Amino acid sequence: MHKVLTFGYQGKRPEALAALAEAEDALVVDVRIKPWSRVPGWSQKALQATLGDRYVWVRELGNEEYQGTGVRLVDEAAGLAKVRTLLAQRSVILLCFEADERECHKGYVKERLLADSAGGALRTA
Repeated sequence: MHKVLTFGYQGKRPEALAALAEAEDALVVDVRIKPWSRVPGWSQKALQATLGDRYVWVRELGNEEYQGTGVRLVDEAAGLAKVRTLLAQRSVILLCFEADERECHKGYVKERLLADSAGGALRTA
């Protein structure tokens, strides 16, 4: 059974994400609207170097309201479909900045994925 996990890189090092991805045999799905960061190690190129083929950016799940308080994904249906395809193969770790998924749209994305798995093929961690 595959898992849906979340990882907020606020205050963390990229090596912690790499260790989690390895331990869970999971893909890291970057759900930021732009895969860049002022925090060293967390931009797309650095993550690709650290994670290799375990990293994928799904722009469609980026939150267009990231500076506000709401959630408006670029293309929710297309983004969720992409992640569902990935989940058929292995567990995923949804990546964004905020440490607490309740304060970030990655928590919303996780709940949508879990709600869509009515048959219980997914679980949370």
